[in-house]
This record gives sequence, structure tokens and C-alpha cells, in this order.
Amino acid sequence: MKEELFYGTSAGILKLISDSGYMNSDLFIKRLGHFQKYVKSTVDDPVIPILDNDTSRCSLQAITFCREHFIALLSLPPHATYKIQPLDRGFFDPLKTAFSQECTKWLLYNPGIPVTLKQFAALFHLAYSKVSTIQICEKSFEATGLFPYNPDIFAKVDFAPSEVTNIPNEDYQQNSDKDDDLPLSLLKIIYQNKPVELLTQQHHTQPQPSTSKFSEGRQGT
Repeated sequence: MKEELFYGTSAGILKLISDSGYMNSDLFIKRLGHFQKYVKSTVDDPVIPILDNDTSRCSLQAITFCREHFIALLSLPPHATYKIQPLDRGFFDPLKTAFSQECTKWLLYNPGIPVTLKQFAALFHLAYSKVSTIQICEKSFEATGLFPYNPDIFAKVDFAPSEVTNIPNEDYQQNSDKDDDLPLSLLKIIYQNKPVELLTQQHHTQPQPSTSKFSEGRQGT
């Protein structure tokens, strides 16, 4: 690990590198130790980190560590982080914008020199310092309905895609030979103010080519 890759970072940063560039079980254990070092969770003051359900978070060693240090892992449902993960809802977009601005400024002051991994950490630190504010964190949690808790933060239409896989097996067997069939439950959610029967008729009715002139032509011959 080259120290020059971490030039300009904040004090106390945990320096980790993986072969693939992605988190793995071993690195996650180290992150948990780093996390516990600062939060100092106890039996009277436990903590709940909100995570996606990547397999690197689910190792036996990680779960054991969390139980011993009063950390309750909260794993979000699959394919739902874009809706209920605070980082996705309110943090990553401002961070990307701030990082892009820092890179642009660096290029202006260093004409002809590209941004490399040697500058990445320092530029990222500048962007992260601007975005990691209490206000953005509060808005991110509020947008997901996690805190303050708001079970009505999403409308029914937000759950419409899940209805596709919520069909009873018998209905699926009956309609499996019809490629253009849509679940009625899905239609009801999307088009709440229109009759479902009319929608299904419109969906399955295909315009047929007119054969009247062709028939007249054959009769004339």
C-alpha cells in the first residue's frame, strides 16, 4: 500500500484496499472495528448501522462481532436502496457534484496535468468536507421515512413493480401462454381512476388490417 495514495486525507482515516475494488468480508470486519472505536456502543447505548444486503456484511465473524459490541445490523431489502438508503437519497448526488467541482478547480490551477490516484484522496476529502453536514444528513433520513419515522412516505404506485412478482402461482399458470398479459393488481395501482376492464381491453385489442378492398379486387377478377 503506497502512502502517497492517501495524501491529503483527514486524520484518523482507515486505509483499506481490496484486490477487486469492492468490499469483502475481511475488510468489513476491519471497518466494524473502526466504527466501534468511534461510536463506543454499549448495552445501554447500542447502535444500528443501516446497510445494503451485500454478502460481505453477513459473515459469521461480522455478526459475532456485532453481538459482542451491541451493534444491531439493519439490512435493507434487495433493490430498494435507491428508495430507502439515506446515502442514495440525499448524500451521493451532492458529493458527486462537489467532487466534480474540486477536480475542475484542480485542473484549472494545473493546466495540462490530469487528475490521477495521487490527487484523488485530497480532492475527495475537500468534497466530502463540504457535503457531510448535519442538514444534509437530516434531510437524507427524512426523505427515506426512517427518521422521523414516516410509514406513509411512499405512495402505492411506488410499490407497483413488486406486484409483478406477487401473482399467485395458479394465475401465472393460466396466463403463462399470453406474453402480453399484465397483472390486474398492477393495473389497479397504476390506473386507480380508470376501470380495469377497459384497460385490459385496450391492452389486448390489436388493430386488424382491413381486407375489404382486397376482397373486392378478388371478386372483380
